[in-house]
Amino acid sequence: MSPAEAVACIHAADGLAFVAHPGYYLDGTESFATLLDHGFDGLEVFHPYHRAAMVERLLGIARDRGLLISGGSDFHGFAGRDNLGEPPVSYALLERIRETLAERKR
Repeated sequence: MSPAEAVACIHAADGLAFVAHPGYYLDGTESFATLLDHGFDGLEVFHPYHRAAMVERLLGIARDRGLLISGGSDFHGFAGRDNLGEPPVSYALLERIRETLAERKR
């Protein structure tokens, strides 16, 4: 499935499409910009492996493109990790995501 097809499926299900942990592959800036052109709604800016400089870079991209901002611990269980709830993410970001979903349903 292509990124555009994935985004279309998510939108068809009344969801929002986010690029997960983009700090892992942002260095291919041109290909990353092309990826974002497929209609994504937001970026996962806050992630345990995104250092301060990466967070600032991603915040700038999100703001420049009018994208929503999300984050989380990327916690998938207790397989040697203890980062549940890290990094902290502002509740205001969740509220904006909820507002955007509500606006789309109108």
